[in-house]
Amino acid sequence: MLYADMHAHVKGDTAGTPEQILKAARGRGVDTLTITDHDSTSSYEKASRINETRQLGLTLIRSVESTAVIERKIGKRGKPRHILVYDVSTTPPCYMPVKELNVWAHEQGGYTSAAHPGLGSYSMTQREIMDIQDSSDEREHLDFAEVRNGGILTLNNFARNHPYVTNMLIRAGLMPIAFKLNEMTEKFLENKKEKLGLKGVTAGSDGHDPGHIGEVVLGYDPDENLFDAIKKGKTAILQQDLLAPEAPKEFIIKTLRSWGLEINRRRGKGILLYEGKSSISHIPLQEPAVA
Repeated sequence: MLYADMHAHVKGDTAGTPEQILKAARGRGVDTLTITDHDSTSSYEKASRINETRQLGLTLIRSVESTAVIERKIGKRGKPRHILVYDVSTTPPCYMPVKELNVWAHEQGGYTSAAHPGLGSYSMTQREIMDIQDSSDEREHLDFAEVRNGGILTLNNFARNHPYVTNMLIRAGLMPIAFKLNEMTEKFLENKKEKLGLKGVTAGSDGHDPGHIGEVVLGYDPDENLFDAIKKGKTAILQQDLLAPEAPKEFIIKTLRSWGLEINRRRGKGILLYEGKSSISHIPLQEPAVA
């Protein structure tokens, strides 16, 4: 299985250099990185040079997290929404209506995905996705929806500065609210993707710094092109959670199990857990079955 982080930032509102971010991705087992900076594809060329010069072996896909708008009544400003536009050669204009952006991307030979749906002011709601997919013109449809986004997971963003509180949540067996919302949205889109006319689902870290890149990845069939694998459902979502340094391994394992991840003691492939910015353990997981 290959692993793709389908929502990664290397320029703009990021911490760390592009080289640090690419090295972090490779160090966490990422094979394919879609570079999705906000409203720009300009960092792709530099990232490609770094990847080649440092012999990192990453497959980079020129992409963008584009700010589009949901059309409203005449005279009213559209609501801004973030759309991931994959595998395009240039940057789309900002603030295009979502339907027009979808047409633009498809004419470029690319794909579109609703970024972190239902989870923030720039996120499409379930109703908005349904309205877009109701269009009689399939060119106006979204291809995918991002059902797992590392940027909104409370443990990822909260643990560094509040380790004791995080540890209490783990010990109490409580899921963060943000994770629960992400889980509900994921289940809705997974269950309704065919009805909504979505070709598949995506996942990514939404990482803006070396510490978060690669936390959420999409595993896919190595015999398939990434986008073909998504459309065929030959994928599996894996998550690498930043947990509190004080959290004992047994609580980490308990938390992973509560999230539906089966622990497998055999050596080999696994999920890397982080203590602050350094790895503390490599806990093997059952390799997800690919349909």
